[in-house]
Amino acid sequence: MANKKEFLKTIIPPLFFIAAAHYLLITRLLPSFPVFNTSLLIIVLFLVILILTVVFDKSRFFLGLLFALSLFGINFSGGFPPDFQNSPLLFVLLLIFWGNLFYLALSREKGILSSPGKTRIFIILIQLVAFPLLIFPNQDWLDKIYFEFFDAPGNISPASLLLAIMGLGFFFFCAVGYIRRDPTPVTLGAIWGASFSPFLYPASNQVWIVFYLALIAFVIFRLVIDLYILAYLDELTRLPSRRSLQQDILKLSSPFSIAMVDIDHFKRVNDRYGHATGDQVLKFVGAILQKHSRPGKPYRFGGEEFAIIFPGKNKDEALPYLKDLREKMIQRPFYVRGKNRRRKKPGKNSSRRLGNKIKVTASFGLADNENFPAPGEVIKAADKGLYKAKNKGRDRIETTR
Repeated sequence: MANKKEFLKTIIPPLFFIAAAHYLLITRLLPSFPVFNTSLLIIVLFLVILILTVVFDKSRFFLGLLFALSLFGINFSGGFPPDFQNSPLLFVLLLIFWGNLFYLALSREKGILSSPGKTRIFIILIQLVAFPLLIFPNQDWLDKIYFEFFDAPGNISPASLLLAIMGLGFFFFCAVGYIRRDPTPVTLGAIWGASFSPFLYPASNQVWIVFYLALIAFVIFRLVIDLYILAYLDELTRLPSRRSLQQDILKLSSPFSIAMVDIDHFKRVNDRYGHATGDQVLKFVGAILQKHSRPGKPYRFGGEEFAIIFPGKNKDEALPYLKDLREKMIQRPFYVRGKNRRRKKPGKNSSRRLGNKIKVTASFGLADNENFPAPGEVIKAADKGLYKAKNKGRDRIETTR
């Protein structure tokens, strides 16, 4: 998640699905349905989703959904007593689940069947055995503290405290997701929140079904988004990939122009500073293209090469935008990450602490569809212009007629 706009796109879907479930329950717009059969359907859907997370090796999704399914299974089997909403065990369970999912949010993807993945599953199994042994012998002590707190004048109700903890807990998940630029913590927070939302209502299997159907709909939505990103976005630069370019050029109508962009002397950067620095240069150029290519749309074409589509613009109309983009790239310095480089944006007089300064430039080839009606031919023509620019000394724009 590179900016606030992308962050909002990440948190709006889970909030929408959970809010929709609340709305349906409050307004009583739900039709009657067979609870037992629908519960079995939810379990089957969960198992299918769990299989998908194994196939795509999304261990954090897998473990988060496993927690949610365990809660649903306990309720389905009648494991929660009728007054569980007013029991201290609910808050203990809430915090245990939050701690485990928050740990997953802080960690990186490590696979399900890998050694770290097996260790995570082992730790969870240990908790399933250890926590009941610790909690149930001390339940009288927990009950005493719990009821003394809520019986005190002016204290909030258990439902209000539960809602406050859930809201604050989800905020921490969102904060981790924003800081790490990773949507998975937000998804884990949504799984946690949806799993415990049924406890905000009187005990009813229908309430569980509504929230878990909303949770399933959200997780399917999230998996589809992840599959789209995997197929159509470049993992490193977050620009649309070559596959996305191939689809978008089929939708173009005349006039249009296409620019091919190649980073100058990129091999030298890899040879001198290493491939990690080369990846940073690619991300650096991708960010500039994303910000300054409008009205064009940039794509990662492959390697150190990028493409920009200018719909509705011939090459003469697109050329000023391309010149401005080239100037922006020249004006913006790139610093090789040093061992002690700060993550924060550098201030004045701090460049010496950041490492070597590299001048990153690019060569551009530009062509339109005036003499090349097929989009593929326009790309080839722009590519010829690109190589012409490189042969003339690089860091320039060449058009092809």
